Amino acid sequence: MDLLIKTDTKKMILKEKNQKTIYFDYNNADFDFDHFLNKWLDLLYYIKNDKLLEHNYKIYLKYIAATKSGSVLSKIYYKFYLDLNKGFNLSRIREYDKVSNKNLKIHLWHIAAPKSGSTWLTQILQNLLQWNVCPLMLIHDRREHEISIVNLIHAVMQDYCFSPHQHCRYSEATLKIINKLEIKPILQYRNIYDTVVSFYDHCEKMLNFPMAYMDENNWKSLNENERMDFVIDLIVPWYFNFYAGWFSSDLVKEGKILLISYESLLSNPYNEVKKIIDWIGIQKSDEEINSAIFSTKDQFTMKNVGIVGRGTVLTIEQKQRIKKMASYYPKIDFSSLGI
Repeated sequence: MDLLIKTDTKKMILKEKNQKTIYFDYNNADFDFDHFLNKWLDLLYYIKNDKLLEHNYKIYLKYIAATKSGSVLSKIYYKFYLDLNKGFNLSRIREYDKVSNKNLKIHLWHIAAPKSGSTWLTQILQNLLQWNVCPLMLIHDRREHEISIVNLIHAVMQDYCFSPHQHCRYSEATLKIINKLEIKPILQYRNIYDTVVSFYDHCEKMLNFPMAYMDENNWKSLNENERMDFVIDLIVPWYFNFYAGWFSSDLVKEGKILLISYESLLSNPYNEVKKIIDWIGIQKSDEEINSAIFSTKDQFTMKNVGIVGRGTVLTIEQKQRIKKMASYYPKIDFSSLGI
């Protein structure tokens, strides 16, 4: 079904031919973000499942660019409008299964804790799938890795879409996006003690991450023990926020997200990749899987050491501090993290 779009300076109304209306009021004094998100997801769902006329779609993008209501989201839309409008290839709007009238698109999203081997796994999957790569975040740097609606617009236009590793914490908004757009998520994790040591090494190379602020001048002023304390005291709480949210989510409880451990990936990458391929329901030969894994030897993967058991260098006192953080979540099983 086509969407008929009307715009003015205060509102956008999108009507289907059956007269069901999607209504955006950006200037409403009682602006409700949850309501706003639901409406956006409705729109993206229609883009995902129905062909849009090129004319109407361009009008839609132009409205995004013209929106200057003061909301943070509208400013983001405005900034990215030119790139989006140039980058979209409308000929790639998905074809339909003529029998079921459902599009055959698969959207795989790689969610991962930092330093869990996620860059490596993302590279393997990109090599293997050869799908459109659609990051769901605007930039990295010190920003939290939240989903960008702008990036979602691009993703839902693809036939087969892979969204690479993203350190996105759980939220109800993220859950709605996953469920509404039928995204297939995988969640990658790692032993928390090994993670601490690996993150320490990461800090020695770069300090622009969202978990806690640190810069080169302050880092250089700390001794080795103080640097490790920084990771434990300020970075590890972010990890428990990340893990507690996902591990207690309905997605995990209902088996709607595939869990991949760093340890299993390292010991037998073929089995873990095959598990992902089976889970999303596609066919790949053993030769293709092994080739995708082997190819990463010459590719950038952010690997530091790539071994299990690095956390043994932590002192008993340091491990007790980490366990203390976990103790605030007595109903969550952190055994997969080595606790």
